Amino acid sequence: MPQTYTAEQRQEAIELYRKVGPCEASRRLSIPKSTIGMWAKQAGARTDSAILTREATAAAAARNASRRAELAAKYLEDADRLRAALWEPCNVYSFGGRDNVFREATAKVPDARARRDLMTASTSAAQQSLALERHDTENDHSAVLEYLQRMKGDA
Repeated sequence: MPQTYTAEQRQEAIELYRKVGPCEASRRLSIPKSTIGMWAKQAGARTDSAILTREATAAAAARNASRRAELAAKYLEDADRLRAALWEPCNVYSFGGRDNVFREATAKVPDARARRDLMTASTSAAQQSLALERHDTENDHSAVLEYLQRMKGDA
């Protein structure tokens, strides 16, 4: 035989649902979470914790997007500096000889191996910048928010 609840029990469950969420309300009142969730949905009740979670998630997403934008800009600056170094004078050095002497000189441009390494690093920095920008333009965080709501029992 199904359990019946009074209007007062139902109202208390909905209020508790708003304050502490469905799991804790269920535990405190010994009423199934699904029952409390159904009542809350019918009443249009939202949990404070769901609102706080949504706001915190949105704030974290905005903060992370800002950090990614800053990092993308720094990667582009790095790519520019590395690319410019391809054609700038550089110091070359060696150790060697019988007395293991250190020799240093300035070359007009880096040698082929150094230019290849600079180009690889410059390309990598530019690609990372693009990847960060793509992340924020291609990703929609609504799926994350929906998942969090389902986990909390608010969906």
